[in-house]
Amino acid sequence: MISSQMTENKDNLAQYERNERYLGEQLFIRIPTIKEYEFTSGRICFDSLVTTTENKHILVEIKVRRFRRERYNTYILQVDKLQNLIKRAEKMKLEEIRYINFFESDNPAKVEFIIFNLSERIKQWQKKPPKVEKMKMNIETWKSEDVKALKDIILLEFDDKIDSKGDFYLN
Repeated sequence: MISSQMTENKDNLAQYERNERYLGEQLFIRIPTIKEYEFTSGRICFDSLVTTTENKHILVEIKVRRFRRERYNTYILQVDKLQNLIKRAEKMKLEEIRYINFFESDNPAKVEFIIFNLSERIKQWQKKPPKVEKMKMNIETWKSEDVKALKDIILLEFDDKIDSKGDFYLN
């Protein structure tokens, strides 16, 4: 029983990662300033490394949400995820970090998204730290569980001065 549960969990994680990559790729090919991108694999704190036409390298974390974009005014970013992204960006000598959230829509072929500019937020947070809250959440984002863990989070609000949002139709 345990080994079949572990296999099922690995299959579910692999499916979740495939979905993240597919949606990420569908978005990246639509952004004319993206020259190349590559996805990570395994347990690493970010999902993709993007190179722009200006040869900027951007660390990207992707989340696929199971709800519509307009359902909430704020979106969750785990503090430990943010800390790991910052450490990795510093280690790789990168100045740009983005956090992409994909959302469901009424039309299954339509994908809505928000690209949060974490780099700009980090600069703002150095002057005025964000409010950190505790929330019971799935132990791992990709799987729904009855057992929850208390996690430190920051609630992000879309800021049209630094973030972007939009939608596209799948090919």
